[in-house]
Amino acid sequence: MKAEQLLEALEAAAQKLAIRIRYESLGASGVGTGGGLCKVRGEWWLMLDKKLTPAEKAALIMETLADFDTSELDLPEKARATIDARRTLKATTTGIPPVA
Repeated sequence: MKAEQLLEALEAAAQKLAIRIRYESLGASGVGTGGGLCKVRGEWWLMLDKKLTPAEKAALIMETLADFDTSELDLPEKARATIDARRTLKATTTGIPPVA
């Protein structure tokens, strides 16, 4: 699966979880992260630097989805494995449960 196709599948999955994705020019504020998740007026927003490659955008979306219950979503097998691995790593290293 190409990075662009994976990105589309992940964007659709995020939308099903009511996570709105916005691509902006983050400039210096995005250095080192490429974006992040925030809650605005009760809605989840994932802000991503529009200058990132499709693969980098997909990686950040998978990182975010690891904090949510994705069990009911139709995800590509590789994406599900990556999300599950990130979820496990976060839980074992931080002890912080998922946000949703």
